[in-house]
Amino acid sequence: MGGIKMDPSWAGRRRVVRLSLLSCFGLALYSMYLGPAMAAVVFPCVSALAGAVIGSYVFGAAWERTSGVQSLNQEKK
Repeated sequence: MGGIKMDPSWAGRRRVVRLSLLSCFGLALYSMYLGPAMAAVVFPCVSALAGAVIGSYVFGAAWERTSGVQSLNQEKK
């Protein structure tokens, strides 16, 4: 991947993201089971949580990649 090696902690991060999204999905399904009134309350919260998890994962990956490229450029100087 372009000379930048992924940190072993990424496997753990992906596991946390997958478990978080799976729990969001499970909570959404359970709220549908409880009824439409409960689903109307829970869905916006769960979708916001899932969006925040995905957004922070993508932003964190971009941030780490950018800082990794910058550190490689500084080492070359």
